[in-house]
Amino acid sequence: MRSLPLVALALLSCPPSQTYGAGGDSSQIVASAREATGYAITMPRPLLHELGHLADTATIEHVRCLYGVARPDTVHLLWAFEPEIGKATTTYVQHESCPAVAIASWHNHLAGVTMTGTLVPGEDPRSSCYLSGVDLRAAREYASPKILFVQVTRDVRCWWSQEQAIRSGLVGALGAFPEQRAGFGP
Repeated sequence: MRSLPLVALALLSCPPSQTYGAGGDSSQIVASAREATGYAITMPRPLLHELGHLADTATIEHVRCLYGVARPDTVHLLWAFEPEIGKATTTYVQHESCPAVAIASWHNHLAGVTMTGTLVPGEDPRSSCYLSGVDLRAAREYASPKILFVQVTRDVRCWWSQEQAIRSGLVGALGAFPEQRAGFGP
């Protein structure tokens, strides 16, 4: 599979009527920077709804490996699989790595989990949209998925490319880039 230059993709919060594709395509655009890179990321509405519901109702962290099809101008994420979970708490999830064929990984953070890894009830959910040090170390593995999603609520989600995680050089936490997040308002 060809390596995808996903550095400049941006998450969009699209209304349900805005879809990608022709005639009856039920995929919703979840990330796009077509003008800058020529790439977009789509997800079927049922999958987008399932992940949003999981993030909204979670009491612990969950993880999913996302699979689909990478085309020259679009990555279509079509289904999710839960890898084997070792242990999950409010601030981390220990799990088997996603297989090398997974295009993206998704996990949730509970609203109020700060970059220091502590749970602060009532904290703005947007402050929980980041890659932790554990996430950054996992992203540096060769077979790590090329796209990394963190979702906090149905509407608050962020993403990074594996390349961004590696290039950050950070060991603590990597916050959300303004052009790569949804649910943050204007």
